Amino acid sequence: MQLIEKYVKRFFWVPFVLGMVGYWMVGDLPFVESIYASGTLYFVNPVEDLSNPWILLSKLLAMLVTTGFLLSALGHVLSRFRGVWINQFTDSVCVYSDQPSGEALAASVKHGYLAGDLSPQTTAGAHDHIFFYSDEKETLQRYLEQAGALEGRRVYIGLKAMDPALLRDTRKLDVHYFHTLEITARTYWKQYSFYQEIADEGREISVAFLNWNEVGEAVFKYGFMNNVYALSQKVTCHIWGCTPTAAAFLSGLKTWNRDRIVIHDGDWRESTEELRDMDRVILTEEAPLSSIQTLLYLDKNLPIHFYSASRTGYAELMDAPNLKEFGNLEEVLTDDNVRREVLYRQAKLFHYDYVLHSENRSCPSDFEQEMETAWRALDGMKRSSNTARADHYWIEEKLREKGIPEEELWEMEHIRWCRFHSVNHWSYAPERDNSRRRHPLLVPYSQLDKKEKGKDGIYDETIRNEIAKLL
Repeated sequence: MQLIEKYVKRFFWVPFVLGMVGYWMVGDLPFVESIYASGTLYFVNPVEDLSNPWILLSKLLAMLVTTGFLLSALGHVLSRFRGVWINQFTDSVCVYSDQPSGEALAASVKHGYLAGDLSPQTTAGAHDHIFFYSDEKETLQRYLEQAGALEGRRVYIGLKAMDPALLRDTRKLDVHYFHTLEITARTYWKQYSFYQEIADEGREISVAFLNWNEVGEAVFKYGFMNNVYALSQKVTCHIWGCTPTAAAFLSGLKTWNRDRIVIHDGDWRESTEELRDMDRVILTEEAPLSSIQTLLYLDKNLPIHFYSASRTGYAELMDAPNLKEFGNLEEVLTDDNVRREVLYRQAKLFHYDYVLHSENRSCPSDFEQEMETAWRALDGMKRSSNTARADHYWIEEKLREKGIPEEELWEMEHIRWCRFHSVNHWSYAPERDNSRRRHPLLVPYSQLDKKEKGKDGIYDETIRNEIAKLL
């Protein structure tokens, strides 16, 4: 319906102009009468008997425009009635969006529907509200304009560039943020991890990030945090296209193991021989056809992973067996990823385990509400930290199944924890200072005392079992 409405608006004037040509310029009908005759064509009710090719074409196009308008109007009416019906369910969800990925998100929700804007019907009826417009600023403005009307409802706000950890505390308002690039990056590394190459085969890995931008930063960040598979691993990240500020930050970023970060000057096209030997090349510009072709000229078997927010089909069409496409928002932004992702429950369980450990007590049988209360007491940074822990846990469990000693798993978890804080601009200080992002535990694992080392494991058996159920 949105597509029909788009073309009706774009071509609405065409039949009128063609009618004026046919009636006034060719048919010699007086100007005022020509205006009236051209206008009546939209009602499929000509008032003049004149006929020429211009008028016939105008009649045909006017019929199509009128039909499109009626279909669009009917669609709005049906959408309104559908919203009224869906709002009868206790899990109803209204998605406010102006883009196809928003429409796909609404379709992925069992009792969800799409709306262009807030109305008394949606605010009073829908239980959950998701704001996700193509312009991030508009997303935030739309929410702020209606924040009062949504009090008592769950709200989810889609972000693209803004870091949710820097936003004002919204714990009391039941407002949650989802970051499209973070979800894209997490989804990418789950699908294309280096687990087999490193944990199973013991290979050293070289990966190239080309055309550094917001997507590249997100994919690197989550890869840097999650790609911890062995104490002896060596992953070298080669990065091209950094700004001076990003280059300075990445150059000083500690990996806490044998991994390396190499910043390259100049354009990556000047380093094509070096790219031939990469285990993976990641392109983060939008649907980079020319860059893909340049790399395939080097070696059609080169492992190339490229980003596109909408499906291109390049990977299916090209004779390149290792070409992979990622980032399709219609596949990434699902109800599971936005509202119901298992990852967030895992994160709550990890934090609650930490609370139990700190208070030296066991998990009660009715822990759910207490766990939720403890989670709501966290700021955005601490929530992100627990979510990152949960995001890596599947790797820890697979390593445990391989028989890796618990002490080694604790050390790898500490490396991951240090990486999370380092890539989020924390650094070491003898005293903790949250406002300045300083932490005394940003030290090698060997320098931790026994009590701190133990915190890298799971304390309570009930919590361990609950987490295991989610894997």
